[in-house]
Amino acid sequence: MGGTKSLMGLTVTISCLAGIPPLLVSDKIFRTIGHPNVQIIGFAVYLIRLIGYSYIDDPYLCLVYEVMESVTTALMVTSMMAYAAQLGTTTTVATIQGLICAFYYGLGRGSGTLIGGFLIKWFGSGNPDKTYGARATFRVLGVAAAITAVLYLGFNFFYSRYRIRKTSSSNKKDETLPPATAKELGINNPAFVVASNEELH
Repeated sequence: MGGTKSLMGLTVTISCLAGIPPLLVSDKIFRTIGHPNVQIIGFAVYLIRLIGYSYIDDPYLCLVYEVMESVTTALMVTSMMAYAAQLGTTTTVATIQGLICAFYYGLGRGSGTLIGGFLIKWFGSGNPDKTYGARATFRVLGVAAAITAVLYLGFNFFYSRYRIRKTSSSNKKDETLPPATAKELGINNPAFVVASNEELH
């Protein structure tokens, strides 16, 4: 589309600056809607962002979608790390966070670059429009993000509710057990599940 090197550098600047405000209020966001919901919203924003990229004709319009990286990267990655600290113990949290970084920045970005490049070449082969391969790839990845959001929503909605009910009933049956807090159970922020600490005792 004729984007310049200056524009490519500007996209990084815009995405980094846009990520600062959400990080300043990230703790309040996590406490209000919970980590699973942040991930689901992040995948939904990925859908909007990727589909949006596939339709732009002016390269400078990409700056609009780069602002969304404040959610898809800054907020999502911070939420993943905080959620790992919440679910893990003092002996496992560093390992969990290390695995997240390895999968996200290593395996994820590496395989994403490989698969994305393959899809761009595959969709674009034989097409006179040189941008078609990239546009089609963005749309496919957008659909993949939407499917991931739905699957993760279902997992949290059904599994987390089941886990809350199971823990609540077991604590009522055996009063000798120490009361489990929501933080210890790692279920104080499931998607669309509202359960106070008192309900879990």
